[in-house]
Amino acid sequence: SNEFRSKAIDLVTQATEKDHQRNYEEALPLYRLALEYFITDLKYEKNPQVKATLKLKIEDYIKRAEDIKQFLDQNAPKQSKSKPTNLRNAQSTVGQNSSNTDTGDDSDTDSIESIHLSKCNTFKKVTGADDQSALEYLTKHNFSLPSSINSWFQGYGETSNSNPNSPNSNNALNIGVMRYLESELKKLIGLESIKQNLRELVQKQYLDQLRRQRNLPVVPEDLNMVFLGNPGVGKTKIALLLAEIYHVLGILQTPKLVVCQRSDLVAGYIGQTAIQTRNKIKSASGGIFFLDEAYRLSDAGESNEKDFGKEAIDEIMRHMDIKIKSEEGVMIQETIFVFAGYKSVMKRFLNVNQGFKRRVGFTMEFGDYSCEEIGEMVLRKMEGMRLRVEEGLGKEEIGRMIEEKVGEEMRRNMNGGLAEKMVER
Repeated sequence: SNEFRSKAIDLVTQATEKDHQRNYEEALPLYRLALEYFITDLKYEKNPQVKATLKLKIEDYIKRAEDIKQFLDQNAPKQSKSKPTNLRNAQSTVGQNSSNTDTGDDSDTDSIESIHLSKCNTFKKVTGADDQSALEYLTKHNFSLPSSINSWFQGYGETSNSNPNSPNSNNALNIGVMRYLESELKKLIGLESIKQNLRELVQKQYLDQLRRQRNLPVVPEDLNMVFLGNPGVGKTKIALLLAEIYHVLGILQTPKLVVCQRSDLVAGYIGQTAIQTRNKIKSASGGIFFLDEAYRLSDAGESNEKDFGKEAIDEIMRHMDIKIKSEEGVMIQETIFVFAGYKSVMKRFLNVNQGFKRRVGFTMEFGDYSCEEIGEMVLRKMEGMRLRVEEGLGKEEIGRMIEEKVGEEMRRNMNGGLAEKMVER
């Protein structure tokens, strides 16, 4: 939940910045994406006061997005590219019709334009292209994002006249992916060992994918992972980033991440758990299936006949073996599974089935955040929410306050969640 909220706040910060710059075309999709993360966060939040606050924020951002959309619709003549100078001054007029919905062919056009803008932003992230270059490239290719690892840079920039299988084209993609990875890692506080693990993992998967597409042998390995660590240390956030990167590399069909827990999989009667688990896995098909607190599937113990967690584990294992053929004709995992939880209890989960460890290829161990790092999170979250910080109060000062007033056990059990609570209060 904290990871989704952090991502939402980061997107809202970007959106409001574009909004204040009157760059409404870029602000709108950022608001929309932020809303998706806020709504997902709301689903998992259990504190009623926090849920009420989130609902208010969601309503505010929906209203703002609606105002921007209607303003752009009303002030974008088909034959003119000129834009009005100030949305804020026109807001009273726009707001009067904010509850109306579009009808007729315009709704289809809006949907298509939104998809095109989303694809432009994705292309810009990976390639580093500017707005005009991205638009020209995608217009030329009928707004189809490249599906092959070798074609992301074909026809664009330094490889515009090169063979898609040339070293330059491959190197351009590698540079683009690593550049995007680094830009995202810079946004994360702490997690230095995890960042290095990600760099090495992404580089290896890039090289393996190249070998597959050239029909060269690749050492077989499972891409399923185990994330070990206490709550609030960024496990979900890293999984989100991996989904994006793996999608660009062609390892995943989509950048989708589905987060679930035991309660989403286990039913109360024999046979129902397998069906419920299967449906949940299906919803993650082509992306990453992230099982948080995975060890809870074996909490009741292997000897308890009424525990259906084992039934869910068996169903998960069957799907971990499924391979499909990608658009490039190489065999890839249909879904990548990530299992997260405390280090000590995850050992019990991994030992429930002898074949389970064999299906997990990577393990990442997340350390706890330091008090100073939590202090830095507090400052970032306050900035994202447009809250003022007392003059002279930096991350070191906040870190010292946390160390003095918050017990070690609470810090260990909350980590980044502690920053969230501090800002809420």
